[in-house]
Amino acid sequence: SKVIIFRETKRSVDDLARELKDKGYKALALHGDMRNRERERAVNDLASGRAHIVIATDVAARGIDIADITHVINYDLPNESESYVHRIGRTGRAGKSGKAITFSHGREELHRLRSIEKFAKTTLEKALLPEDIFVDIYEPEPQP
Repeated sequence: SKVIIFRETKRSVDDLARELKDKGYKALALHGDMRNRERERAVNDLASGRAHIVIATDVAARGIDIADITHVINYDLPNESESYVHRIGRTGRAGKSGKAITFSHGREELHRLRSIEKFAKTTLEKALLPEDIFVDIYEPEPQP
């Protein structure tokens, strides 16, 4: 799998990348405070399969063109509907399938989701996750 998880802030990107790495996932951060060389390495590592997950801010993710992104996860809802469309456009390219998953909660985010639907002229499929469920994207590879 090749997954991009979008967060709103640089700090939340770093925190989630560290947490996923600590749990054995091949995850990397991608945000504007990183040197250009570090950002390029993160993109190349995801493209080559050396990493399976990149956690990114919208600014850093602009222009990412990696083949075979299987999932885009909106961990944080973007403030702008256009950003949502840009994010989910990272998957399902060149006739391949892909999934976009968005986490949201609360009345304010419900209004933002409705704005996104209106902007994108679509209806988003909604589902509730039970509080006691843990969703694992893939099995992490054992560490040597």
